[in-house]
Amino acid sequence: MYNQYTKDDNFNHYSDVDTSKNAIRSQAEDIRESTGYSRDQKDLVINNSLTLHYSYDTVVAFRTPKTGLVISENNWSRTTAKHLIHIDRDKSKRISKQEFEDQLIEVLQEYNLV
Repeated sequence: MYNQYTKDDNFNHYSDVDTSKNAIRSQAEDIRESTGYSRDQKDLVINNSLTLHYSYDTVVAFRTPKTGLVISENNWSRTTAKHLIHIDRDKSKRISKQEFEDQLIEVLQEYNLV
């Protein structure tokens, strides 16, 4: 999961955390397909308390009892925009890519996933 020298395609810039589904799948309790916009929209549920919302292989939102829903602004494609709308239509709740990544890394650390 940890490689500070590779590009993390989930955030389109250099990062030290691999948040791809394959990297944390072994920690997952449940992988379920969403009834979302397309088959490329999936949720990964860990310990019945952390839900990672994916568009393709990118975490675009997450939810915990402590944080509630945390959702990124759209920095990707039209399809991902539709996935984000399916997660929550209220665009005012979306946060910047950098703030989202910082909060996601913090949550993944709390769950011992990084």
